Amino acid sequence: MILNFVRCRFLWLLPALAAAGCATRTTPQVEGKDATATLESAEAEAIDDSVAIAKTARRVMVKDMSSIITQLYDPITTTFQVSEQLQDNLSNQMNRELAVAGYGIQRVVADQGANFVRTSLRASDVENIRTMRVRLGSVVINRDYEIDGETVIPRSPYRIGGTLDEVVVDTSTLANKLIEDESAASVERIAHLDLDEPTPVISLVTPDVVNRIADENTAKASPLQELDTDSAEVPNLFYSNKRSFGSILDELEQVHSQVIVFGNDSMALGNTNKQLIDALVNDIMQPDDFISLVGCSNGPTALKIGNEGLAIGRAQRVTEALVARGVPRDNIYNEGCWAPVSAGERFPGRGVVIELWRDPA
Repeated sequence: MILNFVRCRFLWLLPALAAAGCATRTTPQVEGKDATATLESAEAEAIDDSVAIAKTARRVMVKDMSSIITQLYDPITTTFQVSEQLQDNLSNQMNRELAVAGYGIQRVVADQGANFVRTSLRASDVENIRTMRVRLGSVVINRDYEIDGETVIPRSPYRIGGTLDEVVVDTSTLANKLIEDESAASVERIAHLDLDEPTPVISLVTPDVVNRIADENTAKASPLQELDTDSAEVPNLFYSNKRSFGSILDELEQVHSQVIVFGNDSMALGNTNKQLIDALVNDIMQPDDFISLVGCSNGPTALKIGNEGLAIGRAQRVTEALVARGVPRDNIYNEGCWAPVSAGERFPGRGVVIELWRDPA
C-alpha cells in the first residue's frame, strides 16, 4: 500500500498510521550477511549523553547543519523519516529543526525510509572537540566543532558524501557561533558508499508493481535472447551455475565487471549508483558492447514480494537507467540470483552485478 499522509510543517504522524503502510516490526529484517541496518545500530549512533552539552550549543550545531540540509533537499517536496523510539536530545532537536524548515516529518518504528535521519555527536581525541554527523538516506554530513560552554566554533569544513550538489557555506558570525578559522568555512567531498550500513526504504511496491516488473523482465526482448532459453522464465543462479545466455556470451570477451549496491529492501538506484552508471556508459562502454545483469537479493527480507521480486526489480531499475542513457535494450541480458540466505562470495546480498562483454575481433 502506498503511504498517503498530509504534509504540514509541524505535523507528526501518529504511530497508528505506520500500521497502514509501514513495517510494524521493532527490528527490521535485512538482506545479506554484512547488512547492519537495525534499530540497535541507530541507537548506537545517538548522542553520548554522558558528555554534558549545553542546550544552546546543541541548538547552534543543529542550525548550522540545517543550513546545508536545506540546500540539498527541497522542503516543499521532501519528507524525512525519523525514529519514534530514539528520543535523545540531539535527535529531537534535529527533528524539530527540520519541521520548522518546512519538511514533512514521518515517524517510523524502525530504521526505515529513503530519507531516514540519524544524528550523532562524538567526542574526539582533542579536548572540547566534537564531531557531529547527520545522515539523511544516502547522504552524510560531518563537521567538527569546539564547544566552549554555550559557544560553538566550527573547526573543520563540512564533509559531505553521497551527493555532488553544490552548497554555499554561511560564513557569518552569529550569536553563540564564531568563525575563527577561514579554512573551516568550506566544503570537503568525501567518498561515501556504505556497504555495511544499508539505507532501507519503506516499500511502495504492491503486487501489481511486482507483476508488471516480472512481465517486463521476462518479455522476449530480442531474437538473440531466444537462443538460450526454452521459456520466458530466467533461472535462479543461486541454485545453478548455468548462465542463461551462455551461447551468446561464449563468443565474447568480458572486459569489465562491477556491482551496483542497493539499500536494504530497496529498488531505488539513488544518486551514487546513477553516477556509477553514467561513468560506465560514458567512459568504458563501446557502441557494440553487450551487458549482462544479475539482479540479487540474498538474505532475509521483510517485503511481501520476497527475494525474487527484489532481484528482478533491481535488475529492471538498472536496465531502465542504461536504456535511458542510450544503451540498446537488445544489448542487455537480465538474470537473477535470489534466496533467503547469503550466497557467500558468488553474488552480493543486495545489488546488481554488471558485466560488460565485447567482441574480441
